[in-house]
Amino acid sequence: MKRVREDGLAKPRALTPTVRRLIVHRATTQRQVPRDYLANELITEITQAGEKPPTLDTLKRYISKARNAHNPLDEPWTLASCSQYPAFFPPQSIPTIVRYKDYLAQVESEDPIDYKQFLRHPVSAISIRCAIWIVRLQPIIEDLSEKLTIHGEPPPPTFPLFMAAIYEMAEMTSQILGEDHFDSYDLDNALFAADMRALDQIAARTFLATTKPCHNNNDCDSCDYVKLPGFKRICVPKRKEASK
Repeated sequence: MKRVREDGLAKPRALTPTVRRLIVHRATTQRQVPRDYLANELITEITQAGEKPPTLDTLKRYISKARNAHNPLDEPWTLASCSQYPAFFPPQSIPTIVRYKDYLAQVESEDPIDYKQFLRHPVSAISIRCAIWIVRLQPIIEDLSEKLTIHGEPPPPTFPLFMAAIYEMAEMTSQILGEDHFDSYDLDNALFAADMRALDQIAARTFLATTKPCHNNNDCDSCDYVKLPGFKRICVPKRKEASK
């Protein structure tokens, strides 16, 4: 017998990983937006992206769960974190993390865009979880460097940071939504195959973004999109605030 949702439609298959990650990302980065408003906005956007959204009630529960969750791994990374989590941060890994923090601090100082609507913390405040993924992914990406290309060119030096942010959101979503274990199968497959198109699509769907070439001469003020912090090739929709 076909299961039926409260809106009368047949229940869809389980939400795709990218839809789950999008919901958690928006819930945690747009805390000031009322839950009902955000849920309706997400249903529209997910549908327009060609995905099947959850029901309104389910989506509101997911938003509440994400906003009420707290994990110390999602606090900003500091040198003290290396004492708290010594197994994750061998001494030789620390300069790499600091280098990425410096890069993001420069992005933040040079770009007037308010990134608070996209991130849970200041741009340069890499989370402990993200730092862990940087340490894990850096040697793998270095080993794959000959295969990883973007339009025939090697990826930028910040590519490990880009990938760490995607793995960070995927793992955090898995934990918040109570999955038995974190499954990074889709990400691993794309990374190990050096499939940049698949990685771009995963990233874009996670942030409901676009990787299409810019036809606006990088004039973000007159565009419906704005660049994702630190990622020059990915733009995300400008967010609308709920009416007061």
